Amino acid sequence: MRLELKLSSEKHLDELLSIRNEVDTQLSAMVEAKGQTIEDVKRWTKRYSLSKSDKLYVVELKGICIGYVQLNSITLNPSYAKLGIVIAKKYQGKGFGKKVMELIINKAFKELKINKIILEVLSSNFTARKLYTGLGFREVGKLIEHFNFSGKKIDVIIMEKFINK
Repeated sequence: MRLELKLSSEKHLDELLSIRNEVDTQLSAMVEAKGQTIEDVKRWTKRYSLSKSDKLYVVELKGICIGYVQLNSITLNPSYAKLGIVIAKKYQGKGFGKKVMELIINKAFKELKINKIILEVLSSNFTARKLYTGLGFREVGKLIEHFNFSGKKIDVIIMEKFINK
């Protein structure tokens, strides 16, 4: 399984559009799930390409985009970033999430010199919480009834990982 993280580009637009329109996948990632157009995805990726504090990476498996990872609010003093990860539904449950997390953690700490990664996860997403804990993230807070998931208010868990801990 050779996964690569690459900065998003025009060549990924169609695959990103498909993933952005997977309603259940987007809801699980706490992204507003609404029908997106190719123009919406172009604007979204362009915003990242112009930003100094946000990065959007596509996850490629044998040249096919199977997901994306966002590092947002990158600051260097103090050094941290907020992370979001989305894997296309048909690739979930196959170990890709763990491998992608290992790749982005390595990239954030070694290449971008980030000291801490912060993420948010639905309290009901036990699989992701177990993955993050296994990778050294710890729970540091909870946002009560923070996300509306299919008409139900769900708590959101805040987690963090330091490079040196």
